[in-house]
Amino acid sequence: NRAVKQLLQTLLDRNVTLLYHGDLDISGIDIASRLKKDFPEIKFPFFTTHEFTKRAQVAIPKNQKASTTYSAFDSLRQLVLSTKSAVYEEHFNINDFDNYYRTECYLKTMKGNT
Repeated sequence: NRAVKQLLQTLLDRNVTLLYHGDLDISGIDIASRLKKDFPEIKFPFFTTHEFTKRAQVAIPKNQKASTTYSAFDSLRQLVLSTKSAVYEEHFNINDFDNYYRTECYLKTMKGNT
């Protein structure tokens, strides 16, 4: 855990754009929330209610519970809890990530040219 945090911090210190994505379920939201709390510079482009509602959803296991009451993605967490469903990484198209990343790189380049 400490080594991962050191690696993430090193990458962020070098101005590397980090995009995170995981499952849109209670456990995935908990992991993303802890990451966002420790590393607010990391981007979470697909942790939104919009992305959740436009994807195929499956029922969440009954025993899945949040490990904390804190959530950096509270509206998404509430949607998962109220619908009792989740969206897993497998429901995303890799092109969505690629397109988002290319756009981020382009905007970063344009910002550097102004």
